[in-house]
Amino acid sequence: MLGVFDYYGTHEISAFQIIPDQNHSTLDIPNMSKKWDSSSEPVWQWLGREWDYAVPANSTIVTNIQALLGEPITEVMRLANNEWEMFAGPGPDVQRENMRVVSLGTILGIDKSILPATSLEIGKGLWRDSTDSDWNNWG
Repeated sequence: MLGVFDYYGTHEISAFQIIPDQNHSTLDIPNMSKKWDSSSEPVWQWLGREWDYAVPANSTIVTNIQALLGEPITEVMRLANNEWEMFAGPGPDVQRENMRVVSLGTILGIDKSILPATSLEIGKGLWRDSTDSDWNNWG
């Protein structure tokens, strides 16, 4: 929708959001029937807030649908300067069709407990049994 107001020279545009049914809705899908607010849509908070982490704002995460449905991330690996893998459950067990690529900001909005991943060196990883467990270094 960026630029639509200037393009059409108006201050009001009608729009429709197509969303999956409740059984397939993930936490990264904003509810656009409500006025946007960073507290109610934390995965999108960086649209109105400055990125304040020591990693690139364009960092991406390969994750699984279970993490986007709210299951706790239990495995993290930093692959490059702005690339991570973060899975709910064992990464090797995730089937390719269940993988998704999202922004680091999206995952931080879903689960702040993965914040230690932003301090990982490239090639290093963390694991835990659950969100009640402490992070452990791989190796």
